Amino acid sequence: MRPGAWGKPGNTGEGKQALMVNKDILLTDVLPNVSQPARYTGHELNAGAGYRAGAEATLLLAFPDVYEVGMSYIGFKILYDIVNSNQAWAAERAFAPWPDMEAQMRQHGIPLYGLETGTPARHFDVLGFTLQYELTYSNVLSMLQLARIPAHADKRGEGDPIVIAGGPCASNPEPMAPFLDLVVVGVQGAADRRAAGIVVLFEAEQEQDKA
Repeated sequence: MRPGAWGKPGNTGEGKQALMVNKDILLTDVLPNVSQPARYTGHELNAGAGYRAGAEATLLLAFPDVYEVGMSYIGFKILYDIVNSNQAWAAERAFAPWPDMEAQMRQHGIPLYGLETGTPARHFDVLGFTLQYELTYSNVLSMLQLARIPAHADKRGEGDPIVIAGGPCASNPEPMAPFLDLVVVGVQGAADRRAAGIVVLFEAEQEQDKA
């Protein structure tokens, strides 16, 4: 890993500290060397704030295809709005990088991150993939690898996010079963809310155990 690629710790909520992607390296050493760099910067009109102080659960909504494809899917925007409309939760977005960006991320030691704040994917409570078509399955595994999250569910520990998936392909989840902790069949927005609620309850129980 290149020294300093992770940046400095940032406040991501009450009692939560996460290392942010170093924006200087991203802007000066990485993005000038890739096509369509605006895919990876965020800050679009009407984009949410992402991580915020006081958020009880954080979700990274991941679309396993390039930015233009993911943002053209209205369901992805609906999910984003559903989660961020609750002040107790915070959601960010991530998309599969184009091969030139993926190569740069690996070269500079930059992990998969949320567009809104540059928070690495593995620091979220929930990582939710939208499975629209089978050809993106390999992208899911590439994104998990970039995020430095174990691909197989049985290899993950308490420090890893809950990895869930929904969408049309969730009706036949068996091909992706070894890599997912939870599969949503039906309306994904409601399941994302339930997943966030589970995280909140789990963390509350942990605090009680410590007390």
